[in-house]
Amino acid sequence: MMMMMMKMMMTTTYDISYNISHDDDITESDRWKHIHHSLDVWHKSKKIVEELGGEAKKAPNRKLLPWMRHIVRQFWYACSRCRGSKVVLRDLWTSLLYHVANIHKWPGGKCKHTSEVQATPIPEPGRDWLSMPSSAYKCLRYIVAY
Repeated sequence: MMMMMMKMMMTTTYDISYNISHDDDITESDRWKHIHHSLDVWHKSKKIVEELGGEAKKAPNRKLLPWMRHIVRQFWYACSRCRGSKVVLRDLWTSLLYHVANIHKWPGGKCKHTSEVQATPIPEPGRDWLSMPSSAYKCLRYIVAY
């Protein structure tokens, strides 16, 4: 009987590939308490690149292409600085949505680069700020938020 139960446990797989916004639901559920949950940063960043690349191929979203490297870098930064806090991770990751729209101070936060000397940073040549009503910004917001 014990051998049969162990065999079942070894062959059972669990698909818990949810994104960050659903993380609380998984870890708080009694059904999954026995599983150690962690965010695989490399795989998540790869998925972000795939999603951004797919959206950036569409004509209205081409402005995302020059931002892709910076977006992924911000995700890595947020993961490295959060020290396991879901709230800090979310705040650092979603702050990107303000920065790409040329908003460097917002209620509850500001960009780390903001200073008196560099109050309004100028994007690199070929990389324009995204306007909030644009299709590119809405795609980015969807990818970051979900």
